[in-house]
Amino acid sequence: MRLSANIGAMDIGQQLITLGWSQSCLVPTTSLQKESIVLPANQSAELEGSFPLGEIGDSEYLIVISQDCDIGKPVPSEPYVEALPAFWTSDRNIISNANRNAIRYFLLRRRTLEGEGEEGLVADAAIHLYLKKAHLLGVTPETCFSENDADALPTFRVWLTVRYNRPAIPGHLVTALQKPVVDAIKRLDPSEQVRVILDRIREVRYVAHSDTVPYRIELILMREEGTGSHSVSPEDVSCLASWIADMLKNTGRAELTDCDIYDTSNISVRDYMFAIQLPLDQYTLSEVTRTRKPSESTTR
Repeated sequence: MRLSANIGAMDIGQQLITLGWSQSCLVPTTSLQKESIVLPANQSAELEGSFPLGEIGDSEYLIVISQDCDIGKPVPSEPYVEALPAFWTSDRNIISNANRNAIRYFLLRRRTLEGEGEEGLVADAAIHLYLKKAHLLGVTPETCFSENDADALPTFRVWLTVRYNRPAIPGHLVTALQKPVVDAIKRLDPSEQVRVILDRIREVRYVAHSDTVPYRIELILMREEGTGSHSVSPEDVSCLASWIADMLKNTGRAELTDCDIYDTSNISVRDYMFAIQLPLDQYTLSEVTRTRKPSESTTR
């Protein structure tokens, strides 16, 4: 009784912290109310008071991405909690993309359903939503990560940070490097050897060592680390490097000069920061946007 009274006297932000809300908690979409959700102005016109069902689609959850300090702030200074849609899917391509070097998707957890195979719970960063803090008072927070996956939350936080801080890939390298590799990956069957190897790699980064065609490209592969991680052998690295080199030869605009694999224990901060992340789930051809109709998307 005393606890309830104390909670009632707190600001809503502090009540949420006391009730267990934190970054990465899940909000079931079935609990959402029309007046509780808002889209940012850059994604839609004024939507407060209307529920953007079409924007969320078939997502079962929203995942909270606000930092804990922002969740706990008083409502007058921070009235909303930021969230992304999250959904269960059995699509092996989406699960595979979300599990490696992706910008749009992040694989939160897996589950196996009897007779139906594996599913993945995937966060989708294409849509950002804001929930009024008062709405969450009547919802029980759910965890999105497996209990035995200690690396999931730190990795998720890195993914959120990278989305905001990653440098743009120059247009000429999108055409010469990123586009041929991403397009080729999309044509792979999930069971093919190269796809299986890619699924064991947490991140791919590149360094361009020349400014003229053919661009000399060095790739840095970062191992997947933590509980349940699969090893990547030197033969795997050689196989992947050979495949990527062949994809680049098809364009004639870039050549792979080196490809090595590292983990956080054996790569220098300088080498890691000097290399630029190479997303393998999508690319943007910014240099051709002037020739497209305004309604056409340049993101693949």
